Amino acid sequence: MKTLITLTLLVGMTVAQSQKTSPSEPIPVHFDNVAIDLMSSLNGGQKYRLKRWLGGPVKKLRQADAKIRDLNKKISRERNKAKKQNLIDTRTKLRVNREAIRRDGRAQFDKFGLTHAQIDRLNSVPRGELRRERYNHRVMLEAPGLSPEQIERIQACIAATDSAQIAMDIQRKEMKRRLADQDKKLQQRVSGDLYNRIRAIEKRYWVAMYYLLTPDQMRATREIRSPRYQRASDRRSHLAMLPGVTPSQSGRVLSLLNEITSETAADDAVIRTIHRKLKQKDLPAAENKQLRAQLSETYKRRGKIHSENAASIKALMTEEQVKAWDAIPPQLSGGDVGRGVMGNLAGMRLRPGQDVTMREMSASTQRAIKAAQKKLRDDTKALRESGMGADSPQMMTMTSMQRTQQGGRARLLRELGHRYCVEVFTPTQLATWIATGKVKP
Repeated sequence: MKTLITLTLLVGMTVAQSQKTSPSEPIPVHFDNVAIDLMSSLNGGQKYRLKRWLGGPVKKLRQADAKIRDLNKKISRERNKAKKQNLIDTRTKLRVNREAIRRDGRAQFDKFGLTHAQIDRLNSVPRGELRRERYNHRVMLEAPGLSPEQIERIQACIAATDSAQIAMDIQRKEMKRRLADQDKKLQQRVSGDLYNRIRAIEKRYWVAMYYLLTPDQMRATREIRSPRYQRASDRRSHLAMLPGVTPSQSGRVLSLLNEITSETAADDAVIRTIHRKLKQKDLPAAENKQLRAQLSETYKRRGKIHSENAASIKALMTEEQVKAWDAIPPQLSGGDVGRGVMGNLAGMRLRPGQDVTMREMSASTQRAIKAAQKKLRDDTKALRESGMGADSPQMMTMTSMQRTQQGGRARLLRELGHRYCVEVFTPTQLATWIATGKVKP
């Protein structure tokens, strides 16, 4: 990770960007390359130019400021008038040069077309451990139309998740340091165990968000989540459960998914190889730079393949299917969304009286699920009794109908889980379950 930018770069905004700021007023720059990568609203060109900008004018300004600070110290200590005047003259020239760099940096920045909201988001990306996770956790509070009950529970979940994960990540690094002289397998086992616990907390967080937010609210956060957190895991299962998917539609989508796998296989191998090389100690600076440039190009090429195929897949979907697809949260597989609410919330201990309330809430949902299952059995009875083969069109039709019913069941269970998490479980219950997997009554 490159050094975090912590200085204030005097980069003015154009009047067109804001009526509240003049071109001469400063914009504080507190972001780095990682923050730029997390910004899904920036296009590839903007990201590339911003990174060049950080490595150009910003870096030069930091170097100039460091030299000026060093000269200030020397000037304050120097007693010889002639030598002191020479140092002062050098500082004056450096300040003039610095101002030229600042003006050039401001002119470049104005051309990027960033809005105030984008600049604020870049500057607000968390620092330190697990910053990618923490950024995406916080985004959930930006969902539209959150009720006071939702806000209270989301805030509690974010606090519990971030603190638990950071504590484990610090412990993981400390254990790695302490076990440096121990057996490699022991190191890997301890580090792997803590890493898996961090991942388990992350999974529980997104299970809670799946139920706390409505589909519309989750869908609204998709565009501001980081690119990796916009993607649904286990896409094949999710796609098969979208409303009204036909056998032919499913086949064409699966074909496109297979294309993604085959077209990105070579790039995936290159990325893994480069990451291994970058971990080598005493890697020459020139080779490091070359590898990182190659890595960037590989990521761009792979990203283009993913984006083009994703657009092709969405072009095959109906409007209703696209909405359902965009409402899928990260981390959850098709099996997760198809599981019962308390199956996903395993370990949640109920407080007295909550089980009665939940049974009353679930009664109508269970009736609707049973009715849908009966309808599916009636609709597929003739197909099941026809003696069709495993690869026959009839079997494909029946499988599609079953998947559609499973998707409908998952959406009913999501609504039920929303009521549980907003109306029954307290913020403390949800937060403690996320952090530990267990909740005391």
